Amino acid sequence: MPLIQAARFSDPDLVALARLGLAQSLVIADESSRAVDLLDEIIVPVTAGEVSPVTAGIVYCAVIEACFDLFDLRRAKDWTAALGRWCAAQPDLVPYRGQCLVHRAQILQLHGAWTDAVVAVHAACRRLADPPDQPALGGAYYQQGETHRLRGEYAKAEQAYLRASRWVRDPQPGLALLRLVQGQIEAAAAAIRRSLGEARNRVDRAKLLGPCAEIMLAAGDVHAARAAADELQGIADGFGGSWLGAGGAGIRAVLVAEGHSQSAVAALRRAWSAWDVCCRTWTGPHRNRGWRPYSASSPK
Repeated sequence: MPLIQAARFSDPDLVALARLGLAQSLVIADESSRAVDLLDEIIVPVTAGEVSPVTAGIVYCAVIEACFDLFDLRRAKDWTAALGRWCAAQPDLVPYRGQCLVHRAQILQLHGAWTDAVVAVHAACRRLADPPDQPALGGAYYQQGETHRLRGEYAKAEQAYLRASRWVRDPQPGLALLRLVQGQIEAAAAAIRRSLGEARNRVDRAKLLGPCAEIMLAAGDVHAARAAADELQGIADGFGGSWLGAGGAGIRAVLVAEGHSQSAVAALRRAWSAWDVCCRTWTGPHRNRGWRPYSASSPK
């Protein structure tokens, strides 16, 4: 109904925002194929300059968030690059520039470029801190915690997660994984169980299940690890072609713990093939533009 009403007024901003709301609802409703099709439609008038700058910024950021929720790395990469180019032409829209850097840091982290991810996320935190109390700052601090944790900088990670908790109610699974590497296995297990108990849709659960399997194995609960890995595999199958299926660390670790090393090797090979597909350039509207990241050193 909102989409029909927006179309009646022939207002590009209203139509874009109405479509965005519908796409976000489809993501939550687990209708990923319809959501992806609609997201591709939404972004066209934005890249064509048919909506206002404020609406364009809202749509860009929301579409990229939806791509991450759909575990669609190729689209997330492409639209983050597009957002970076758009931000370069909108020097006054600082919040969007900060969010662009957060998305870039997420992608760099996934590709293992942790040092570059740290640079990007630190720049994001600086930009989102002024003016203060921007909600997006919570996500920036959480991503900062993730990059520090992966680099073994645990004190810095702890501080970043603490800062993130001002805006993000439960900075998981990062904080639970930090407790794991700190040797606080019971605390890690309790935290991840609590978060999973509160997660209702498959997107939220998928983000927690891999770490849950890892933590449960460390806690000696192979049965719980197997249950988490099986649920994650089921969700990944439903998202076909996403990087979620390329991860699979939980199921491989469980197979090893159960004594099925050959099966674990086969699972690793399937994951490698899936990851290779995820990292190929997406053949979408910007396929000829390449991956040109927004520079973290660009002037504010």
